[in-house]
Amino acid sequence: MKYVKEEDLSYFMQQSDADFDMIIAGMSSIFSDTDDKVQAMANQGWFKRMWKTVSGSNHATKETIQQNNEKLSMYAAEALSELYKRNCMDERMLMSLGQRLNDVYLSQTQLKGMLGQFVVSLNNKIESVNNFHLLITEIDEGLYSSDSALISIIDILSQLDNRVIQHTREMNALTAAMEHHYILTDKECSILNILDEIAVLPPEIIGRYYIELFNLSLNSPLAKVFINVMKQYTMLSALDKKLKKKDTILKDVIRDNQLDENAELSTLEIWEELFKSKVFLLESQDDLNVSNSHDVALEATESETDSEKEDKIDIHMLEKEAEQGNVDAQFDLGSSYYSGKGVEQDYQKAVHWLGKAAEQGDTEAQYFLGLCYYKGNGVEKNYQKAIHWFGKAAEQGDVDAQFDLGSSYYYGEGAEQDYQKAVHWFGKAAEQGDAEAQYLLGLCYYGGNGVEKDYKEAVNWFEKAAEQGNSDAQFGLGSCYMDGKGIEKNCQEGAYWFGMAAKQGNANAQRCLGLCYYNGDGVEQDYPEAVSWFDKAAEQGDAEAKYCLGLCYINGNGVEKDYHEAVSWFAKAAEQGNAEAQYRLGLCYINGKVVEKNCQEAAYWFGMAAKQGNSNGQFCLGLCYYNGDGVKKDYQEAASCFLGLAKKENANAQRMLGLCYYKGKRVEQDYKEAFRWFAKAATQGDAKSQLFLSECYEKGIGVEKDPNNARYWKEEAEKPRDK
Repeated sequence: MKYVKEEDLSYFMQQSDADFDMIIAGMSSIFSDTDDKVQAMANQGWFKRMWKTVSGSNHATKETIQQNNEKLSMYAAEALSELYKRNCMDERMLMSLGQRLNDVYLSQTQLKGMLGQFVVSLNNKIESVNNFHLLITEIDEGLYSSDSALISIIDILSQLDNRVIQHTREMNALTAAMEHHYILTDKECSILNILDEIAVLPPEIIGRYYIELFNLSLNSPLAKVFINVMKQYTMLSALDKKLKKKDTILKDVIRDNQLDENAELSTLEIWEELFKSKVFLLESQDDLNVSNSHDVALEATESETDSEKEDKIDIHMLEKEAEQGNVDAQFDLGSSYYSGKGVEQDYQKAVHWLGKAAEQGDTEAQYFLGLCYYKGNGVEKNYQKAIHWFGKAAEQGDVDAQFDLGSSYYYGEGAEQDYQKAVHWFGKAAEQGDAEAQYLLGLCYYGGNGVEKDYKEAVNWFEKAAEQGNSDAQFGLGSCYMDGKGIEKNCQEGAYWFGMAAKQGNANAQRCLGLCYYNGDGVEQDYPEAVSWFDKAAEQGDAEAKYCLGLCYINGNGVEKDYHEAVSWFAKAAEQGNAEAQYRLGLCYINGKVVEKNCQEAAYWFGMAAKQGNSNGQFCLGLCYYNGDGVKKDYQEAASCFLGLAKKENANAQRMLGLCYYKGKRVEQDYKEAFRWFAKAATQGDAKSQLFLSECYEKGIGVEKDPNNARYWKEEAEKPRDK
């Protein structure tokens, strides 16, 4: 395979039937959808895998999608062909896919060589299946329900081919069977209810129906409306559907397509329009001899034969020239063996010829030889030799070598960690415009790694990389704007850059953009939008985003209040080590309102949060020791928990520490120390401490009696407070 990796195919084939059909639908749409629509797929797992293989990058932008449009199409064509060869598609999917690819074959000449034999094989497969008798049998057996007549119509249309359509007797029999079983009737239904049926299609059939309706939409306004509904609602994730108002979306589709909201259609009328489009589609393909397997196969075979011949001639010539010491030929031969282009992939031969060219000073050969040693391709893995050859190439100005060398020093992979050397090589690559190097150089300045900390310089490099579409740099730049580090604080700019990175799938940016919408920082406060971004980040495993989702569910912000869902998200985040989530989960167990009360479990999670320095967790753990909740009562341990917080002016901790000294259990009783801590908390407005302080003055506990002060603090404690 030229474009698709074997591991990509394995990934596609391991998906559920519903997800696999969605992948097939997505790939088939790449051939003709706009860049915006293709970019909308960029966060889907299958597209990310495809994009990484095609571009070598983890993130796709509108600009990079445009630049790689032809490669994406080639990849999709080859992937679909291979998946077909491996019998991964059912016959119903093949019918719709075959008609889709016939149209692509006609309209996109650059794909003819790739699709030629596949289209012939697919057409032959379709022609070998006579669906008429099967359809009649299935209709008579009630497999197509009148309760979901629209779904039945689309399903039946997807299985029709020219042989059935051109036989009037067979079509009459098919139509009669559909009418007999009330799939086709003249009973009218509102357009809103019809679109609702499209909106709630079961996941297992969405992919197949999308392809069929896409085919029909080329000549059917109604099918085009159905496709709009699928894109705007049906194909959304479960959470996105919760956040969207289905009826509003359907009404918007009706308005955008200039339909009458009160219009009504019968299933008979729907069938007639969609069937006309199907006939037009099949006849137009037939007129252009798309199914002429001889011509298509000959064209594809000639194309492949010429290509193979050219590769063989190139390899033969390269070997001859390489043996004579031609450095360019040595590199080309080595890279051919490395990639498997024109020859069977052979890393050992690649290393041999790349080594020959590298020794002659060829920069690219030095870099690729370094990669071989770094990855252990064709030679035993040897980081020292990898660094040696990276260094040779880097010294000659190879930007990839400079970046990889910088990365080795930065992460300490293959070389002893050395931030100063990392900064040196990142700087070299960054000056040549390498976006990743610019980002990491900015990170070095931001953290003071290998260079004096300089936020302005960090912003400078983040900005350069961000403008090239690097999502990590966009996130870093957004953070600088939000915090006012190295640049004047500007929440709107911060939210903008978070948004740019979030759209590329950057989990940190997705979470921070969610926080912007949650708090109204730089954007208008919008809880549902916040939840949407938290969910995207959480799907990628971001612990803090999971915690934020828990808060949304417990407070009912952007979603319906759901304590059980909140606990579920807190637990997921807590297991990943999020301290605030651990504290919240502890509260849930100690209160016993959502989950069964379990003081031991509560103390455990308070302890986990406390170990990370979470003040709320430390305080609650202290309370557990003070009251004996989930742990053995221990005032000394309680006082230890409270002391650190009390020194940080935590009023609640100061009060509780005062009580520990006041009671003198397992800590030496010390009224003066108790008074001191009550006073600290009281001056911060803690009402309970003010009452304790009043009592100390009244009774002379830890201080001389003072009726005036006793009265003053009692009055302070009794003053009304804002809730």
